[in-house]
Amino acid sequence: MNTILVPLDGSELARTALPYAQMLASTFSAHIHLLRVLSSTDQEDLFISPSSALYKRTSALGGNRERTHRIWTMLREQAEADLQIQAALLREAGFEVLVDIRVGSPAETIVKITEHESVNMIVMATHGYSGLRRWALGSVTDKVVRATTTPVFVVRGNTIDTAVVPKIKRIMVPVDGSSLSRQALPCALEMAVHAGAELLLLRAVPPVSVEYYNMGGINGQPMPVTVEHNRAEYYEQVIHEMRALSDELKQHNVPITTHVTTGYPAEVIVDEAERHHVDVIVMATHGYGGLQRWALGSVADKVLHVTTTPLVMVHAHNFDS
Repeated sequence: MNTILVPLDGSELARTALPYAQMLASTFSAHIHLLRVLSSTDQEDLFISPSSALYKRTSALGGNRERTHRIWTMLREQAEADLQIQAALLREAGFEVLVDIRVGSPAETIVKITEHESVNMIVMATHGYSGLRRWALGSVTDKVVRATTTPVFVVRGNTIDTAVVPKIKRIMVPVDGSSLSRQALPCALEMAVHAGAELLLLRAVPPVSVEYYNMGGINGQPMPVTVEHNRAEYYEQVIHEMRALSDELKQHNVPITTHVTTGYPAEVIVDEAERHHVDVIVMATHGYGGLQRWALGSVADKVLHVTTTPLVMVHAHNFDS
């Protein structure tokens, strides 16, 4: 891993991603790419910022083109000053840092940079459902997760103690038996090897309904059929599959444990991450490349919106499609 991209927007929330970027950069001997994308939202925010009075006085002079130029000059200067402060702190800590300011749509710009500049991981903070205007789920972070093919390390900013240096000791990888879910394993293994962390493989067995309906019943009428007797057999099959997966991964010399439990997958992932004191969850998502398709697997989507555990989303490729 050579480059870690950290998009910032000038807020304290966005900066909560920086301790994790430092930890990852140290773990992988990578450099940090600090990015600020200026957009029309920044222009609107200028009117409610401490600089608004200065802007209103200067904007009274000159034509529209000159006023527009002043606005973007002021925004760029503020962004440059903010990024240079963060970069100086990182350089003092021994990291190689690149400062980058762009103009455009934040999500689109972040995705394009990852595609053209060999970014290995994006580290972003989010505020969850009740988040701030620009970096809330459902906005920039959410869109980037769905659009990029680069792993995204998502940090819930309002739950992070920035005074504590984060460490990765236990990594959880939820799997469901599919080849798609297993595509999160290379990223998780790389992190585990470099961080000296344990890998926890989690499998949630959804609750089986007591009855299902046989649509070919008497006279074509649906008939309830019990399936409870298959439950124990299926559970044992899952345990066997998880043991086989663990044996397959032993060649990487990473401590591996497996855990199988019953429950709805998203709820199980969130609850077990807390119960097992997991430092980061690494899971595959069905997101598709391109900003026009925001489809994301329902389980990954729910976990992304609910968990307070740092989460790495890995784009999974469906080779069957």
